[in-house]
Amino acid sequence: TRLHWGLVLWIALLSVQLGTERVLGFRLALSDLALAVTFPLMVFAWLHGRQQEHDEQLRVRTNLDGYLVALVAVLAMGMGVAWLRVGQLSLYVTLNKGAGILVMVVSFIMAATLLRGRAGRALTVLLVTGSLINVVGLGFYALWVSMGVGSPFVFPGGRLTGLLVDPNAYGGFLAVLLMLQLALLVYRAFRGRWFLIAGTVNALCLMIGLGLSLSRGAWLAVAGGALAFLPLVRRELTVRRLLAGLGMLALAGALIWALAGPYLSLRIEGISHATSVVARWDMIRFGFEFFRSSPVWGIGIDVSRQLGLPWIIHNTFIWFLAEMGLIGFGVLMLLLLRVGRNFRAALWSDGRLRAWAVGAAAAWVSMLFLAFGIEALYQRHLWLLFALSLVLREDARAAARAAVARPHRILLVATYAPTVNAFLLPHIERLRKRGFEVDVACNVHREAASEPIRAHGATVYPLPLRRRFLSSGNLQAVAGLFRLIRARGYAAVHVHTPVAAFLGRLAARWADPHVRTLYTAHGFHFFKGAPWRYGILYRTAERIAARWTDCLIVMNEEDLKQGKQLGFREGENLFSVHGVGVDVGMLTPSTLPENPVREELGLGEDDAVVTCVAEFIPRKNHTFLLLAWSLVAHEEPRAHLLLVGSGALRETLEDWVEQLAIPRVRFLGFRRDVPQILWESDVLTLVSGHEGLPRSIMEAMAAGKAVVATDVRGSRDLVDEGETGLLVKPGDVAGLTEALLRLIWDRDLRNRMGEAGRATILGYDLPVVLGEMDEIYDCMELPGSSERGED
Repeated sequence: TRLHWGLVLWIALLSVQLGTERVLGFRLALSDLALAVTFPLMVFAWLHGRQQEHDEQLRVRTNLDGYLVALVAVLAMGMGVAWLRVGQLSLYVTLNKGAGILVMVVSFIMAATLLRGRAGRALTVLLVTGSLINVVGLGFYALWVSMGVGSPFVFPGGRLTGLLVDPNAYGGFLAVLLMLQLALLVYRAFRGRWFLIAGTVNALCLMIGLGLSLSRGAWLAVAGGALAFLPLVRRELTVRRLLAGLGMLALAGALIWALAGPYLSLRIEGISHATSVVARWDMIRFGFEFFRSSPVWGIGIDVSRQLGLPWIIHNTFIWFLAEMGLIGFGVLMLLLLRVGRNFRAALWSDGRLRAWAVGAAAAWVSMLFLAFGIEALYQRHLWLLFALSLVLREDARAAARAAVARPHRILLVATYAPTVNAFLLPHIERLRKRGFEVDVACNVHREAASEPIRAHGATVYPLPLRRRFLSSGNLQAVAGLFRLIRARGYAAVHVHTPVAAFLGRLAARWADPHVRTLYTAHGFHFFKGAPWRYGILYRTAERIAARWTDCLIVMNEEDLKQGKQLGFREGENLFSVHGVGVDVGMLTPSTLPENPVREELGLGEDDAVVTCVAEFIPRKNHTFLLLAWSLVAHEEPRAHLLLVGSGALRETLEDWVEQLAIPRVRFLGFRRDVPQILWESDVLTLVSGHEGLPRSIMEAMAAGKAVVATDVRGSRDLVDEGETGLLVKPGDVAGLTEALLRLIWDRDLRNRMGEAGRATILGYDLPVVLGEMDEIYDCMELPGSSERGED
């Protein structure tokens, strides 16, 4: 908690540089000395916290991490291309560009970590220290004009440079301070006439300093910042305030002219001379010519000077495009887009936090405009703004949750209505008991599919969701979700199934950054042994969507590990539950009639019944089961296989069974009496390629039946090998055959396994799972937390 003083010192020294190029090869920023002390201490504290299992004390992950890694990789690529082209790397490239970007990234990590909870204090330090240096600089500038007294604050050519050595960088720094100061004035962030007077005088001094920097890039930065600032404050910008601002601008111009008018007129004539302006356009023209010669990865960092350009490219965007190509330019744009989205979320705040957010956002836009004239990426105050975009975003969301009473309304999102009917109806009922109004968004094939959902008191919003990512229906669905979330104002959006979960979280983040997003993963699709394309597509999608997820809920150990790798923290925003819950009471003998299914199918008490409850889709691997069953049926004439479920592959499998003449296989289709079928069965089998936490196995164990399943994620979490069932390797036909025959032939063994399974499954009972979900909702501080229903 004391490390923030290192951050304060770093911010206070941001505007101080030493001209040490001749000695060290680069300008020494005094803030880097504070960084050199604070960052190692922060790393030590973080490592110590991890050893003590208190890693939540320092949060070092941000939603810019991937972009920053890509940025460093792009600069390394530019250095590599330069080495291949000219056979060497200059000191400028290695120190100013290579080592410089690492210093920037480390500064960002330190700031993003230590700023949390202190954004306002940090911006106050930045504004006060920077403004004081500006006032001192103006005093020395007056001495220089009147008496010719030289100082580090005034460039030899007569440009005000503060303590940043470069007048262009100093002008950009003053533009940042000006945007912050104007935001505080417009929003009256601090009460009292003294603040209004002091703030107005300071804004006037900052304008004068900007003018005296004689930096066209800084003037462009102010213009760009104003273009962003004025729309953001349009509600607060009265005619009176607008006239006051124009008056301040005119007064600043008058004071500048009174201070050094005749001299500045000559300087302005010089910097606006056609030769000077054309030189800048030539720089851009040369940059585009270099880009055309190597459009993908560029010509390499600083190779332009090796090719005859007399200066470096003083335009951040053209520099990236020319020297790092489309790859570098694309990475830069993605980074800036992500920062912009952070600021957009921060602008939802109110009060003083709103003033800081508006000022920081306008300051960030100023820096983007400054980048047209200098290499703004290496300005430390830009990286402070990057960190502030994260912290202000978090503060805005926290303040909104604390100050705004979100409606007791929750949206459940799943791909298809049958998924909701199969797994979520008890959860809907529980949420309604907690006081929530429940909406469900899903694909409704038939109107009848939504009737059970409506019968449980939820409102259904049909959307054309599909299981395939690249589907036109999903584009329509995400637009529909966006409109629905924005219109209804939910306290939380709880998403299920991979594609619907991704689209639901995307729409929620776009529509309302303050809504809480929860994702129940019924089994990640990037499981061990999954096709490589699954890993690329689904893992990438989950890494992206993790930034939009407030809470991840998993059901098995493998997914718990994957959640931690995605950056979630167990017990904080990562939770494990015992599946969706199974009603153990519904599967007790006393609640079930005597053998109506066997009578329906003409089966006797001595017949051995093996049941598989699964949708007919490739993942459930019915062909593997049928291949083994052809051998089982040959060995045991009393064995019967019941296949319960519907799906696209049913007709294909029925034809296949008929062609191969596999005996005693019954396709029962969709059934509402699954508990009765399980109770009258002897063995339950499920041979899926992967699972989340299969409900059919839980129901079979609740009915006291032994289980034969494939040794895959989800199934192995439920089945204890040799105790509650048998596990076989996927694709092992001989192993599956042997396991089925073993249980068919040994009644005592399957009875013992059934009893052990029933004892195990009590921990997965529906009231237990609903209680776990209650605790998660409480942890997320959702409305209704204190309004639990009866178990």
